Amino acid sequence: MQRLSTRDIPPSERLSFVHDFVSRNVIGLEFTPQTPADPEMDLATLPLSADISVSQGLYTPIRGARTRGLLQDGKHNYFVTVHTDDYEFSVEGRPRVKAAAGDLTIISMGVPLEFYLPNTRVDVLHIAYDRIAPLVPGIDMEPYYQVPANALGADLLLGYADILRAFEPADAKATELAATHLCELVALVLDGKTAVERGRSSIRAARLDLVKKDIAERLHEPELCVEDVARRQSVSTRYVHKLFEMEGVTFSEYVRDSRLDLAHRALLAAPRERRISISGVAFDCGFGDISNFNRSFRRRYGITPSDLVANALRRRN
Repeated sequence: MQRLSTRDIPPSERLSFVHDFVSRNVIGLEFTPQTPADPEMDLATLPLSADISVSQGLYTPIRGARTRGLLQDGKHNYFVTVHTDDYEFSVEGRPRVKAAAGDLTIISMGVPLEFYLPNTRVDVLHIAYDRIAPLVPGIDMEPYYQVPANALGADLLLGYADILRAFEPADAKATELAATHLCELVALVLDGKTAVERGRSSIRAARLDLVKKDIAERLHEPELCVEDVARRQSVSTRYVHKLFEMEGVTFSEYVRDSRLDLAHRALLAAPRERRISISGVAFDCGFGDISNFNRSFRRRYGITPSDLVANALRRRN
């Protein structure tokens, strides 16, 4: 855990310390005291990777800003913040928004923003866009999201962050697992919020579309499995299974039926001037066992593959 405190800095140097070191080098914000007294802050940060960290801060009344000048640092992280007191913020010059104590605010550092804090404690997660975007398609449709404290997964996310602060991961593998879990929990919180708005698909529906596209591109691979799909999509296998549960099917059933549909189209489109190899079509569509293919095909379409081809050829003649 890395710690910074203005208490360790002489009073005459605190303001410049906050401006020149903490603001730009640590947080990427500019701070201005909201009282005549010099600002006071205590910060504790646990870096889980180069792009994810868990932090906690104590602040006297202060204004923070992500100015257009600071945007030149190229950071496109997301703050996930929870404050012990009500506060206000504004994004891209819009009117101020009130945030209630205990609620979650998820806000992009890729846009100009301001916030106005009273004496408060704030818990913060910093997550890079590249880590959260694959889990939350369309997250950049809005510069910020407000999530009530009682939202699905909020307690789990905040409790997990508290555990990490109290018990730091012991090695690199545990640290990466913790970072991945945090990202998935943030995605869960946003999913409950239905973050993709304006008539767009829900987060889960959008993610399911991406998973289905991944499967469609690899139906010909007999070894296609949920573990590989989840790895390419940067989600857990359990999350993939839950996506298909929304449609009332399992991952295996969806892959099997997609392969059958692909084979059905291939058999119907076969040219009549050459003999069709039904086993060849089955293998090309990812089936490793011709007997299983024939049984599944008949169960789905009420006809055998060979009868389908024969009927199609008779119609063409």
